[in-house]
Amino acid sequence: MSNLPDYEGTPVRKATMKITNAGADLTEALAIAPKAFHIDDEIYLVLKGTITKIEHRKERPDDDDLVRLHSLKAEEAVEVTKADVEGFLAQRREQAKAARDAAKGQERLPGVLPDGGNVVPLGKEAPQCETCQHPHAAHKGGGPCTAAACDCQQYA
Repeated sequence: MSNLPDYEGTPVRKATMKITNAGADLTEALAIAPKAFHIDDEIYLVLKGTITKIEHRKERPDDDDLVRLHSLKAEEAVEVTKADVEGFLAQRREQAKAARDAAKGQERLPGVLPDGGNVVPLGKEAPQCETCQHPHAAHKGGGPCTAAACDCQQYA
């Protein structure tokens, strides 16, 4: 079941995003501080942008439902390190797995995390809460943990 609004009475089941102008700010940054990237390099970017267009279309001609396509015009971009974002990426992976499991009717028991244990191993790169071992990013604004199935009230 989608939480997307219907479009002119037709259900919208999926949302996608097209990013435009993404290279402009990075090209400027590379002109200031040149850097050589190599094939298979993993890089992490943070984008800031504005939604400039929204379209609704069928994914396939025989579909009854629509796909909502957002066009994002990138206004700023910066390269960051894996350590800067690993906590956010781990949390997103956990949310995506929970959503896929829920779509299959496989809800998690309270207190059980995707790995079947009590903590999600993140490696040594992301700072972790000493109480629940989730990344500090799960304690948004220094508050209680927001990770799925975590009841940690520790303020990181």
